Amino acid sequence: SYVAMYIGAFVAFSGAGGLFTGWPLPLERWSQVGWVVALDWLHRGIALGFVFICVHLVRMAWQTRRQRPDLLRASASALFLVLAQAVSGALLLSSHLAVWAFLLHVTLVTVLVLCLFYMGLQVLPDPAAKRVAGIHGLSLRQQARQRAGA
Repeated sequence: SYVAMYIGAFVAFSGAGGLFTGWPLPLERWSQVGWVVALDWLHRGIALGFVFICVHLVRMAWQTRRQRPDLLRASASALFLVLAQAVSGALLLSSHLAVWAFLLHVTLVTVLVLCLFYMGLQVLPDPAAKRVAGIHGLSLRQQARQRAGA
């Protein structure tokens, strides 16, 4: 997500975003717009790959939906946001880089990154539990064994 966002920002910053008209693939050729067409292809290709990653995240979260419904909601939200991001990219091109379309595109990617950060924080081990385990001299695995045996 971050790589696609960075490359998209570079295309926009270079002023080349207005050169492209086609969606989902750019219609322009290398001879027409130069090297930035490679960046645009890369940006869109990474975004398409990210759709598949989000589908995989939803599939993985579906398997743990009873224990972690929050991860299913977050991964489904990420998939929705990636698809909405693609639609906003089409709107950005069809509106000839209108400010509202640009702001929509940027807002969606910001919410997407926040959603991914949330999921990342939720799957990390709890540092407080590790400190408590260290205080008692037992690892988390040993504590789980102790609870299972008790």
